[in-house]
Amino acid sequence: MFKYKSRKQLSIFDFRTDFESKLNLENRWVKMARVLDWDRLATVYAKTLSSNMGAGSIDARIVIGALIIKHLEKKDDRGTIEVIRENPYMQYFLGLDHFTDKPLFDPSLFVTIRKRLGNDMFDEMNRVIISGALGVEDQSIDNKTINNPEDSDFQGGRWIKRFDLCQ
Repeated sequence: MFKYKSRKQLSIFDFRTDFESKLNLENRWVKMARVLDWDRLATVYAKTLSSNMGAGSIDARIVIGALIIKHLEKKDDRGTIEVIRENPYMQYFLGLDHFTDKPLFDPSLFVTIRKRLGNDMFDEMNRVIISGALGVEDQSIDNKTINNPEDSDFQGGRWIKRFDLCQ
C-alpha cells in the first residue's frame, strides 16, 4: 500500500495541539516545582536587590527557576530563554498560570543576575536546593558538599539527585 503526504506545509491553523488538556503531574518540571522551597530561595535572592533603588525586578521565582533550567538543560543564555518560551511545563515550573510564547526577559539579564548573585549567594541558593533535595536542614550542608558532590551523602550523584527521579 502506497502512503504519501503532500510536501506542502500544513497551515499553522490546521495543526492541532493538546494545550487544552491539563499538564501531566508526572512531568519532571511539575514534580520539581512542588519540591523546591521557593520562599527560601526568594529570600536568598532578595538579599541581592535594593528595596528602594532601581527599576522593579522580575519575579524572583522566574529568575531562580530560569537559572535552574539553564543549569539542568545545559543551555546558554539565549537557548534558555528560547526553551522556556517553547515549553508549557517549564513555564509552569517558573510559576506562570498560563502559556505564553513571548520571552519572559531578555537573555542579557542572566549576566546581571550572575554578577549580582556572586559566589556566596550562589552557594547559599545551592544549599537551599540541596537541603530540599536531601530533606535536611541547610546548616548541615557545607561548601564541600556543594563543590564536591562525590564527597557528600549522595555519592557520585548530581547536586539535585532527588530530581533525577523526575527525569
